[in-house]
Amino acid sequence: MNPVKAPTRLVDLSLPVEVGTNPVYEGRPWLAYHPVASHADGVFESNCVEMFLHAGSHVDAPYHFDPDGKKIGQMPLETFVGEAVVLDLTDAQSDECMGADRLAQAYETATGGEPNDAKIALLCTGWAARVVPPAKEWWGSGPYLDAGAAHWLVEQGFVAVGFDFPQDKTTKDIDRLSALKAGEVKLSEMEDPPLPVHVVLLSNGIAQIENIAGLEELPATGATIVAAPILLAEAEGAPARVFAMVP
Repeated sequence: MNPVKAPTRLVDLSLPVEVGTNPVYEGRPWLAYHPVASHADGVFESNCVEMFLHAGSHVDAPYHFDPDGKKIGQMPLETFVGEAVVLDLTDAQSDECMGADRLAQAYETATGGEPNDAKIALLCTGWAARVVPPAKEWWGSGPYLDAGAAHWLVEQGFVAVGFDFPQDKTTKDIDRLSALKAGEVKLSEMEDPPLPVHVVLLSNGIAQIENIAGLEELPATGATIVAAPILLAEAEGAPARVFAMVP
């Protein structure tokens, strides 16, 4: 006799990507459709798409910030599918910097102090319910982590970390970010680089699951996360439909 399986609830954690301009790189699209054929012409509907790889819900591969890191096509599926632990940070305020102690306390609460084998951490602030990218407020006003918090995530042995908020604070680093984009300085040459969470996690081979929402609907432990990106073999990141399977 086959054992009775418990019903599973699916929770969509993805944010939709709408047609529009890129708020980070001016003059580039966030998403644009280029029709190839259409019903209006009496044939089928077919489009080419021009899209920023970091628009909407997506995965950052280590290569995004680490020239020696793995690209999307080199990452095992086990990185993107697995049991998650949800850290409740919903009391985070706009523009608040959160450190390692804050994450450690949330982890203790989530696990009840018991051993936990979850390899994916989901950091829930509820920010995605207040502001949705590509609104500039998403990056300019959201809570964020410091480098110490990033190192704490590395120390826990997670293979991927998901965020419903902009994990790094960028507004204070505009000048240095501009210098990086212009090629005036290399990231590896900076002792205190901008976007330290990206630098620390990705340089340690940890995938980032970014721009997700609805984490408030998940239990602290027990949910299985699927965040598999499109297999763009040579890419530094790729769009993903992120969802949770909740027993």
